[in-house]
Amino acid sequence: MLCIVNGYAQSWPLYTKNPRVHAVAILAVAEHEPQATTGTSPTPSAHPTAASVTASAEATKYATLSDAATPDHVAVFQPVVVDLPAAHRVVLRIDSVYSGTTVERLADTSLSEIEFWAAR
Repeated sequence: MLCIVNGYAQSWPLYTKNPRVHAVAILAVAEHEPQATTGTSPTPSAHPTAASVTASAEATKYATLSDAATPDHVAVFQPVVVDLPAAHRVVLRIDSVYSGTTVERLADTSLSEIEFWAAR
């Protein structure tokens, strides 16, 4: 399960200025990439973009997030049950957004928090 706080949940003005995620694809990527042996992180180019990741239909789930915040409660956790197979990497691909709603709206799309929950 994923638990997601949609939007820039620091304040109501920031929430309304930034686009929020509407539809998201969650891809489980099972192939294992070799890890760097020097203790350093791999270069960014070693990680594929969401557009270049291919996953089978059973390893992809789609979710619609609500635009659920209010001026009194900006940080709203939304559980998303994904029930995906074991994965080495999880890729979230934003398929559509809720637009920023003010004249001063911004171009970036925000997620404030993503928690990954799994049964042991």
